[in-house]
Amino acid sequence: MTLEVEIELEDLDMGFDRTATQVNRIKKAEIQVGLFSKRLATRGAYHELGTSRIPSRPWLEPSARRAQPDVVRGMQIAYRAILAGADPKKTLKVVGDILANEAANTLRTGTAEGPSLAASTVKSKGSSTKLLDTGRMAKGVRSRVLKVRRK
Repeated sequence: MTLEVEIELEDLDMGFDRTATQVNRIKKAEIQVGLFSKRLATRGAYHELGTSRIPSRPWLEPSARRAQPDVVRGMQIAYRAILAGADPKKTLKVVGDILANEAANTLRTGTAEGPSLAASTVKSKGSSTKLLDTGRMAKGVRSRVLKVRRK
């Protein structure tokens, strides 16, 4: 006696392939925040780290500390959105912009850490606001996302 059974299998995608693809796209992604023109980056580094003539007035690192809770929340939301199919580069850029906005605000409001300006500097620029003269540094703070793989 022979029993013949015919079974038809249907491949049910439970989302694993899509999830794996999205995770692989962002595995090596980097979010960078800062001043990306050579001139502004040099000026920003002088102020962040100090020189032999300019005292250190950190603005980027303290901004990152203040923005950390918002960045963590943003990353949690971004990760879920990316797994659901959102564009990784655009989604991670939003997270980078959280920190970029905080850093720009630090520069605009003069709330960088470090010593107050010298009396001679206040007199020559007409203000005691640290790191704000023309506003170019604050306007130049950007975020960018690198190393996101294509589909």
